[in-house]
Amino acid sequence: MKRNWLAASVTALLLLNTNVLFTHSVFAESSLDELQKEKESIEERATEVEGTIDEQDATLSELDQQRASLENDIQNLQISIGELSIGLEEQSAILEETTIQIENLQDEVIVLNHAIEKRNQKLDTQARATQTEWNAGNIIHTIVASENLAEVIGRLNIVNTLVSANQMMLADQVRDQQAVVKAEAQMQFEKEEVTHILYEMERTRAELSSQQTKLDRQINQVVELYQMTTEEKETFVQEQYALALQSADVDGEINAETERIRVEEKLAEEKRLEEERVAAQLLAEKQAEEQLAAEAEAQEQRTQEALARQEAQEKAEQEKTSEKSKVQAQSVDLENEKDTQVKPSTSTNPSLATAEESQQNVELEQKNETKPKQKTEVDPKPEVRPKPEPVIEEKEDVRPSPISSFQLIKPASGYISSGYGVRIHPVTGTRTQHNGIDIAGSGAIIAAASGTVSISSYSSSYGYYIKINHGNGIETLYAHLQPNLLVSAGQTVQQGQRIGTMGTTGVSTGVHLHFEVRVNGQFTNPATYIGL
Repeated sequence: MKRNWLAASVTALLLLNTNVLFTHSVFAESSLDELQKEKESIEERATEVEGTIDEQDATLSELDQQRASLENDIQNLQISIGELSIGLEEQSAILEETTIQIENLQDEVIVLNHAIEKRNQKLDTQARATQTEWNAGNIIHTIVASENLAEVIGRLNIVNTLVSANQMMLADQVRDQQAVVKAEAQMQFEKEEVTHILYEMERTRAELSSQQTKLDRQINQVVELYQMTTEEKETFVQEQYALALQSADVDGEINAETERIRVEEKLAEEKRLEEERVAAQLLAEKQAEEQLAAEAEAQEQRTQEALARQEAQEKAEQEKTSEKSKVQAQSVDLENEKDTQVKPSTSTNPSLATAEESQQNVELEQKNETKPKQKTEVDPKPEVRPKPEPVIEEKEDVRPSPISSFQLIKPASGYISSGYGVRIHPVTGTRTQHNGIDIAGSGAIIAAASGTVSISSYSSSYGYYIKINHGNGIETLYAHLQPNLLVSAGQTVQQGQRIGTMGTTGVSTGVHLHFEVRVNGQFTNPATYIGL
């Protein structure tokens, strides 16, 4: 019955160990799969953002080219406008000169018109005089009334002179009128030509100004698009940076989860080996017990056989000794008779002493042979002492010695709810290494020492947490804080400065602070640094 119970216990122990290992393996694989999926999702989004950034860069490059082309066009247009402005200035100067010439022509026309007007008046006067006083009869009467030929010729010369003068006056009048008409025509032509040139130049300048306005508007649109695209690119760059941080956090969680699984697997393996060792020990004890029982039965059987043989041998020896004793007794009697006859000294007869000693030895031997021998008591079931379990020496907490000038203060008020070392995890229920201490309570979290904030972020295990580098390879970590962190990465903090508020974010079962101290990257017991 006892053997059956022992075998059932060993079997149940082995089955339980296999079930625990299988459950642990499934849980670890599920957690890692989720983290890997999250990392793949982040990397996929990061790839999309990187492609979008490349597209934005291409768009910005095209906009730069468009802007450069438009600026070149505007520069050429400004050169054309400048040249046109110079032409306008030249034409304006020409217009001014033409205007002056026109004004001079106008003055000349006025003078000619005045001379023509005078001639017209004079011609009108002479015509009236000729009509009233110098008719044909008067002229003929004047010639006939002449006293002599000389007077006639003289009077004819006067008439010819008057006629010639009138003819010259008429010729001058015609010439001046033609000059006036030509001057007015030339003046009008030059004025219209200059006015047309100015009109064309003004129209060209207006068109160039309109083109410049259009190009300016296009450049403004390109600049606005460039700014908008730059802002969009900056948004994607910030998202890419956030994704990189998130990916780093996930990598950290994967590493932490892998380390946790490794530690749990190591502890589970150690537990399995211990259970196998215990099971093997129980099995060995069972086999030893069965072997001892078999040996006890064989020994008991051998003892019974030996006792039987010994009894038979003793009986035979007793019979033989009895016969021998009788013979010796007879011999002794004969010798005694001889000794009585001779009567030698007892002290001086060596043969007599020898006979007496022989007789005593025979008697002693007979007593020993006739005395029953004690049976050897054999315990059929000897006590089976279990093998002593190997003493596992606890290794000391090997950590670098704290710097003599370095001292930490307690980062929060409250009591220590969980210490440093191996413990049963409050969430997973597995036996794991606790790399810090838990301070239960509420309220402010302060910096344990002065230093520089290296991390101020969030992770699925730590929740909102802060890591401070104090120099000389010493770092402290504060986990499970409320979201409103009061410091950021790169910020310098002083000892006792408030950095956050105690919370229960991440893997946590209640409001507390998880506090770690690392020296040269190795976890150490924080209690030794804050005097707990």
